[in-house]
Amino acid sequence: MKIRNKISVINVFCLIMLFFVVACKENKQGLIGLFDSQKKLIHEKIQLANDKDYLSRVGGIFLDGNYLIVNNDDEKTYMTIFNIKSKMFTNSFIKHGNGPKEMFSPPQSTQILAGNKLSYLDAQTQTLYQADYSQPDNVQIAQKLNLIKGVNFTMGLIPMAYDYYIGIGFFEAGRYAVIDKKGKNVSYNFDYPKDDSQPRTNAQKAMAFQGGLIANPNRTKFFFYGMTSEILEIMQLEKNGSLTKIKDIHYDLAKYKPLGDGKNSVSSAIKKESKVAFISASATKKYIYLLYSGRTIESSFDLAFKSNTILVFDWEGNPIKRYNLDIDITTFTVSEDDKTIYAISNTAVDTDLIKFKM
Repeated sequence: MKIRNKISVINVFCLIMLFFVVACKENKQGLIGLFDSQKKLIHEKIQLANDKDYLSRVGGIFLDGNYLIVNNDDEKTYMTIFNIKSKMFTNSFIKHGNGPKEMFSPPQSTQILAGNKLSYLDAQTQTLYQADYSQPDNVQIAQKLNLIKGVNFTMGLIPMAYDYYIGIGFFEAGRYAVIDKKGKNVSYNFDYPKDDSQPRTNAQKAMAFQGGLIANPNRTKFFFYGMTSEILEIMQLEKNGSLTKIKDIHYDLAKYKPLGDGKNSVSSAIKKESKVAFISASATKKYIYLLYSGRTIESSFDLAFKSNTILVFDWEGNPIKRYNLDIDITTFTVSEDDKTIYAISNTAVDTDLIKFKM
């Protein structure tokens, strides 16, 4: 009996040691090491139907059927509609300015919605808008939600199912806010990653761990991706407004210095040795796509915000595939059938619209 107990203890000890060996191996390989399946993709330049150069400062592209909505800041408007079939830019909307339905700063949290619509946040006025481009030559813009009366500054906001919205920002009670259709906070959820920095408030953490929000097509799930931290967090929204965490994937976190008092003056300086993580992201019914840099700001600020690597996860957080592109891109979007990537490539000579067949 004593010998059997001793053997059991040894077996348990061996299992514990094996666990630590496997865990160390997983941590050592890093984020990129999660992907066993890889594929190289070759780009094809999309030739425009005329010679006019419509692409200026492109901050994002979003696919909706035959339309590419291009966040194309030409100093007059922020958004341009490109017809994939005709290969022509058909209209521009969201004017620069401080007037009604105009914006002084670039739109944030742009999301494609059903029925040829998209939502976007004016962070300066804390207003969420919805643009209807079902008639591309006559885009209709309407205000959907105003948060200016709230006490917390919202940095990102996306519409979800069940008449709820998900927000990120200067929330002291939690990291993700669930907001109802009247702009009232329903709940605050989860916390920021723990690190060695000493921020005084959650507002400073929000500045340090900035990133984007993207929902799945039926808007019942969403994910957060970090810009200067290797963070992917996937969540599900329940009908009662509660959030369930599906998966946390955390690797290298941003190195930063909190500045200000965290209330009246809020800032966090990202150190130059930090990696740039996810530059751009897209999602379909099946998959999450992330444009991964891994380059440091210190090595080259310009190159850090370009990449030739797209990482694909499913909505459970399982790594699916790594795509190795033959050219650096700055932003991208994916077709609904998971067969085509549309992207923007910036060179010293030009800004090109390109595509990859998966």
